[in-house]
Formats: sequence, structure tokens, C-alpha cells
Amino acid sequence: MKIEKFDKKILEDIEEIEKESFNEPWLKEVYMKLIEKDNVFVYGAKADNRLVGFILIMDMIDVLEVIRIAIKKEYRRQGRGENILREFISDSDKDIFLEVRTSNEKAIKLYKKIGFELLNIRKNYYKDTNESALIFRFQKGG
Repeated sequence: MKIEKFDKKILEDIEEIEKESFNEPWLKEVYMKLIEKDNVFVYGAKADNRLVGFILIMDMIDVLEVIRIAIKKEYRRQGRGENILREFISDSDKDIFLEVRTSNEKAIKLYKKIGFELLNIRKNYYKDTNESALIFRFQKGG
């Protein structure tokens, strides 16, 4: 599965995946404001001629941060999230950071499998549940 860089044209599809994936889904207007910035990019993967997953990246000059990653519900547990993340990592030459809820055990397991290392914990980070966030880093070459 090949990921490709997208623009505003896929915001309806992203909004649909958001609603299926997150406790507090972002509206397409949030994405619109983000991807209008020079340092924010959205990459996605298609199957059956439709968007099945995406990753939203912020380039912080010396590192990259995964802002969001999600897979459409009916395409989960097929390795698509792992493929998107691995492909993005292989195309990148910078360290990559991300955060994840402590309860998201499947994502944590995936990040560790790929080679992300736990760096820190942000206590009571998520306002909707008061849950902590785990901060992970994938280190690129030294």
C-alpha cells in the first residue's frame, strides 16, 4: 500500500474517519487551517478507490510530529496503520515523535513493534477523560 500526499480535497473522507476513530473528533475546518500551514502535511492510503487511512504530520524543522493517524473502521486489523507508519518512517530522515492515550494498548503495541521508544508521560493530558499521554520517539540513524 503506497501512501501519497494529499490536500484539502480529501477533508470529507478524513472527517468521516475522525468520527470513527477519536473520542473528540476534529472537524474538517480544523484540518483546513492546519494544512494551510507550510509545515503541516497529510498523507493517506487508498484501497478500493477510497481513502482508508491517513497520517497528519507537522514538520518542526529538526523533528517530525505525528499529529493524527487513523484507519477507517472496516479496514482496521489488516496492517494498514502499520504500513502507513512504516512507509512514512522510511521516507523520512528526521526523528519522529507522537503521543498516545495510555488506554490505547493496540496503538502502543504497534508503536513499540515498529521501534518507537517511550520518552515521557504527560499526566492528565486528555481533557475528555483526564487520561495521561505517552510520548514516543522513533530515532532515525543515531
